[in-house]
Amino acid sequence: MPIFRFDPVSETFDNPRWEASKIREPFWIMASSEDEARQKAALTLIAFTDRRIGEPTVFSPWLDPDYAECSLDRPAVDVPDGIIVTLAGRTHS
Repeated sequence: MPIFRFDPVSETFDNPRWEASKIREPFWIMASSEDEARQKAALTLIAFTDRRIGEPTVFSPWLDPDYAECSLDRPAVDVPDGIIVTLAGRTHS
């Protein structure tokens, strides 16, 4: 199955959407398509945020190409199915 690499767009880090993610670093994930990779990343890295009534809902930045670039890759590290592997070697599942 293909492996996708995500690279966050650092110029967007001041946006509240990043509060909805556990990490802000590059990582790889196995998925059959970019859309599936984005969905898996958003679900795996979800961070619940406090919102006040009237504030807009914050969605995962991993779903949006303006916040996170996604491309097919062949990493030198093993990326098991269902596991996110960061550039630093940390895993999330």
